[in-house]
Amino acid sequence: MMKNIITKIFNAAIKTRIIVIFSLIALILVGSMAFISYLFVRNIYLEQIEDQIVMMNNVLANDLNQSYLDYIQSDSDNMASLYYQKKLSEANTIMDLNNVFLFNSDFEILVKAKNEISPARLRINQNEIENLKISGNVASLPFKADDGNWYVWGFHRLTDRYYLGVQEGADRLERLDSLSLIFLGIAIFGLLLTFIAAWLVARAIAMPINQLVKFSDEIGHGNYQSGPPADITGELAILNNALVNMRDGILQHQEEKEKLLAEIAHEIRNPLGGVELLAGLIKENLTGESQNTEYADKIIKEIQGLKQQVNDFLQFSRSAPARPVSLNLNDIIVEIQNLYKKQLELKNISLVWENNLSDLKFDLIHMRQILMNLISNSINVLPDNGNIWIYANRNGKHSYISVSDNGPGISENDIKNIFEPFYSKRTGGTGLGLAICRKLCEENSARIKAENNKEAGCTFSIII
Repeated sequence: MMKNIITKIFNAAIKTRIIVIFSLIALILVGSMAFISYLFVRNIYLEQIEDQIVMMNNVLANDLNQSYLDYIQSDSDNMASLYYQKKLSEANTIMDLNNVFLFNSDFEILVKAKNEISPARLRINQNEIENLKISGNVASLPFKADDGNWYVWGFHRLTDRYYLGVQEGADRLERLDSLSLIFLGIAIFGLLLTFIAAWLVARAIAMPINQLVKFSDEIGHGNYQSGPPADITGELAILNNALVNMRDGILQHQEEKEKLLAEIAHEIRNPLGGVELLAGLIKENLTGESQNTEYADKIIKEIQGLKQQVNDFLQFSRSAPARPVSLNLNDIIVEIQNLYKKQLELKNISLVWENNLSDLKFDLIHMRQILMNLISNSINVLPDNGNIWIYANRNGKHSYISVSDNGPGISENDIKNIFEPFYSKRTGGTGLGLAICRKLCEENSARIKAENNKEAGCTFSIII
């Protein structure tokens, strides 16, 4: 049990660990100090009472004539009993004691100053009493009597058979018990102060760490425009600078790669245009001579596919900066629905949308391109009689546009990588469609995510 608790503490967040460890240390230290302080004060008080009782026992013993002890009769008022009764009563009054009494080795009370003494309570201290030497003294532990008050007994051995007993009040023990509550309050207050201090220290440490984690997460998701956290000092500033350098290095490498890709695509697109033109001329000549143009048609189709891929490369590497405007999402969806009308009818796919966004700021061309890519992907993967749903709504500070279908969905292994460039499981795909969608979203300070539906298909959500 304890091992599991310790494991959970050390596996918890750094903020939780600091607070728990500091609080435990404070609880042990402050609690121990309060308890030790209480015991120290209590022991000093008991030592004072014991010294006082020993002194009074010695004074009383010296004042008593012990030669009459054997003549004491507890059941009668003989001369010996009256003598000791008078002596004990005078001593009780002068010394302001609670009670003074004489008893024998059988724990029989022979003479007492005033209150009744319980022989049974005396026997609680039997070992200490019997081990006393003649003229020796011993004090009992404090006890609470039937009247609710605290008392201490002191015993003095007069002879082999007779003992002198003194009962002294220990009322201050009640005040010490009240003092223990004060010590407890001090311990709780100290623990509270430590908890607050630990929380402040943990917050001061955890907050910049959380900011750095968020910053590194932004870099990991390709958001290279995000700025580093401000006001980070000390050793964490070194980590902050390292993350900034890493971001700048990745961004530079990305820009160089995109620039190279654009140059290669540009160099390929020009000769492709020439080949397409020549293939078209060949097709015209063959048509004029009533020849078969099947091969020419295939050449032209393949060239057009290559040109589309090259255009995707160029679009990914040179996406235009965002120019946000107020969009009418209904007009964009109607336009796309008309664009893909033939494909939708061919597979009998139903496209349904619900728009609850009255005001949406986004680049028009970018939004059209993103929705075209998402809807086109759904059409490609859906079987006949499938469904596509487009839903737009606002939740707090964020606007959401989701595109869902009831197709086969995406495997868990692929869903983490589908937004990476050139990652594609579809035959003939460039793997740039969804990468372009993510890049266009980032240009508009938005993000896109994908998740499989519970029953069938998947949902792509644009979060603005």
